[in-house]
Amino acid sequence: MVGLGFYFIGLFALAFILASKRQLDRYRGFLWLAFLSLPLPWIAAELGWIVAEVGRQPWVIEGVLPTFLAVSSISAANIWTTLIGFVVFYSTLAVVDVYLMLKTVKAGPPADEPVGRRTTRLAVVAAAE
Repeated sequence: MVGLGFYFIGLFALAFILASKRQLDRYRGFLWLAFLSLPLPWIAAELGWIVAEVGRQPWVIEGVLPTFLAVSSISAANIWTTLIGFVVFYSTLAVVDVYLMLKTVKAGPPADEPVGRRTTRLAVVAAAE
């Protein structure tokens, strides 16, 4: 998890430098690296949970922490209620997010927004024909 954190710092530093120079789209290898790095935050979070849980277990086994203190006092009904609540809440957010993205894509760019360099060249060439 920590290693991936340092990796992200380096990746975003490089992205900042390239974006500041307006050369982000010229480095295809960097764009692929960024794309392939998309699942890494999830993996880092899962690895963090594994480290936390595995680190807790030896204390129970060695007798430092009694087993009855290591067990949660939360009922199964509370866990199910919380899980269902999170699933409903985040599913609703996902549906709203997709709806807003589709609405924005269908609307297109604003008319007063300047068009990029490459598109301008294409528009000039198309207008000349």
